Amino acid sequence: MLTVVRRRLIRSRAGLDSAHIAAGGIQLCAVASGGNFVDMTNGGIGTIGGAPVAVMDGALGPAVKFAANPDSIGIPGKSTMSYATNTLAVIFRINTVTSTQAFLSTGTSGTDLNFLATTTNGANNFLTVSRQGLATAGNLVAAPVGGPYFFAASENQVAGTSAINWVGADLATGQITSGSTSIGSWSLGIRNGTFNIGSRGAGNLFGLSNISAAMISNQFLSISVLRQWATDPWSLWYRK
Repeated sequence: MLTVVRRRLIRSRAGLDSAHIAAGGIQLCAVASGGNFVDMTNGGIGTIGGAPVAVMDGALGPAVKFAANPDSIGIPGKSTMSYATNTLAVIFRINTVTSTQAFLSTGTSGTDLNFLATTTNGANNFLTVSRQGLATAGNLVAAPVGGPYFFAASENQVAGTSAINWVGADLATGQITSGSTSIGSWSLGIRNGTFNIGSRGAGNLFGLSNISAAMISNQFLSISVLRQWATDPWSLWYRK
């Protein structure tokens, strides 16, 4: 089992590490601040939907709590292009077990990429990735409800088939789990130019969670790179 080292917020300020192994092609690098998110790629802030609130989470530090539909934060001004390679990542805590939740999305169109938690599993929610209205990657890893967690997934689509590499890190125990899968019949479409944190922005799917950091890029990461990142998940958002 690898150990995850939590970077103490008191010792470092938020700042995108442009030399980080996951920073290539980055489009969103957001940290929670005052009940909203600041996107460190351009200094922009999100558009609040519903009533998410600022919290100081004992394990995550500054976070935004999403407690009900339609709580969400949209990050506007993003490209409307869709990419064949994508990576999404979040640092968060699931607060309540439900059958389906959404934590991060590239937009609201029928082909946008989402991070979801699906299928209640006792005290866990299975994490997966999906495209709205299309295929999902199935149950990838069970995240503990109430515990701090890092999850990242990376997609490479070739001729309609997506290879998915993923990693999950339990920030309380240090346990890292990773794997890969593939899905056919995924299609690329036009994005609407807004990334969504705390929901997928459509379909009434929202995350009952505290979210501290979120990332989206247009590069494909290998499992070895994802696992290396998972040994210090905060390093992208809080540079040394």
